[in-house]
Amino acid sequence: MVMFSFLLVVALAAMSISAPFPAVLECSEGWTLIDRTCFLLTDASGTWDAGQSFCNQRGASLATISSQTQQDAITTMLSQSVWIGLNDLKEDHSYGWADGSEYNYASWDDDQPNNSGDVLWVFGNREDCVEMRQKVDYMWHDEHCYEARQFLCSMAPEKITTTTTVTTKPAPVCEEGWEMFEEAICYKASNAVASWPEARDACLTQGAQLAAITSEGQQNFLAARLIDNTWIGLTDEVEEGTFTWQDGTEPEYTNWKKGEPNNSYAYLTFGVGEDCVEVRPGDGDTWNDLLCTARRQFVCQKPPQ
Repeated sequence: MVMFSFLLVVALAAMSISAPFPAVLECSEGWTLIDRTCFLLTDASGTWDAGQSFCNQRGASLATISSQTQQDAITTMLSQSVWIGLNDLKEDHSYGWADGSEYNYASWDDDQPNNSGDVLWVFGNREDCVEMRQKVDYMWHDEHCYEARQFLCSMAPEKITTTTTVTTKPAPVCEEGWEMFEEAICYKASNAVASWPEARDACLTQGAQLAAITSEGQQNFLAARLIDNTWIGLTDEVEEGTFTWQDGTEPEYTNWKKGEPNNSYAYLTFGVGEDCVEVRPGDGDTWNDLLCTARRQFVCQKPPQ
């Protein structure tokens, strides 16, 4: 019996020695771990779309806040109003997070969300995006998506196990139905047609944005996959004649058709111009500015998983 007890103790000790240690959650440099989520408060600011694009380029999304612990901790970090990922762009009055997380926590201010721009719906001025507002101790307010706010991003932490085994990161992959370009960007061309704003919103609901073509390699990759005239993310809606991508950056690479952009439908007395950009496969895959209300196929992009 003594021998049996001794062997049992030895066996249990061996099991405890060989058992793996619990995983440690870590964030990248510059990010802050709060309640199992990594947050990045950036110096950048702009529209909600620009913020989502900024965060997407870092493998993240505008912030998802899922607990009072996170709300309280983030509040201590802020010095001005910030965009978070909550929005009702997909369906009015039906809020969801930009990264697809379950919406089960909120910190709305009194009488919010109130969609105070609803009376101007004919101009597309609904308050579809959500900010943490400085004036009310960073409680949440719905706001016009085109307003400029500081960006707050979030992403899942990495799980690091404390073993001597060195593990390599798996190769990046795209979701089903998306195609990868140079292990850096996932693209998805839609066969449906939509106006440019509708196409932008359709991409946003998938955690993506309308495609930004920044090199000849990307241009050739997409050109081989486009069938009909297709919206990309370039527009001069903010400032006439100054084309920018959704994140607010001006293009370093372009592929305009000769004579474009020409703003040929600029009935300026009515404020109507060709503010959005399409790729035209039937015209050598060159770019053309067009009325944003025109219905075209569209192509979305987002980082790989």
